[in-house]
Amino acid sequence: MNFKVRRRTVERKNIITKRLNSLELNLIREMAERAQIGGYSQIHLDEEKRKQSLAMDQFIGQIGNYIGAKILDGTPFPKEYYISRMYANRHPNEGDGGSDIPGTNIDFKTSLMRGELDPMSYRLIVRPNERHNDWIYVLVLVEPQNISIFDWKTAVVHIVGWATDDMLLTIETEGIFRGAYILPTIVLYPFLPIKRLWMI
Repeated sequence: MNFKVRRRTVERKNIITKRLNSLELNLIREMAERAQIGGYSQIHLDEEKRKQSLAMDQFIGQIGNYIGAKILDGTPFPKEYYISRMYANRHPNEGDGGSDIPGTNIDFKTSLMRGELDPMSYRLIVRPNERHNDWIYVLVLVEPQNISIFDWKTAVVHIVGWATDDMLLTIETEGIFRGAYILPTIVLYPFLPIKRLWMI
């Protein structure tokens, strides 16, 4: 018997949305400040803008790392996040090699939503130097607020979907993402609906 295989891709109903509280954001903000050592923004082409946006970039990136660890661990203040940040803080000039969860091949690509508030309208962006064989890239989006990141008391985060490294075939040819590999949301895999049923 022949079976027709259809790859399941992200639909709006598959997007996981979580809200972070002030205690979580305080932790993330502290870790983001430490992560600014030796860091830089990859989005802005102007050097001065890179410096100005570093705090925001690190904060948004840390939100993605935290929420990813929280989803996979199933607990608030996940130990995987603490472990990764502990190592990073001890070695501020070393990268994480694209592994946002210690000992895994997962890289959370997190962006602040600018303009559109529909997660389905965004794209996964992976730069050439961020690619690794057999890696998984997860698109995470953070809703914007009309206040400074230092005043955020809560944050709404969308875990949209994921792709494997061999899916990255299209390179952006213009704009701020020129040279990066891009994938529209509609071709991503839906994130696993993980639930923690019991704790160790």
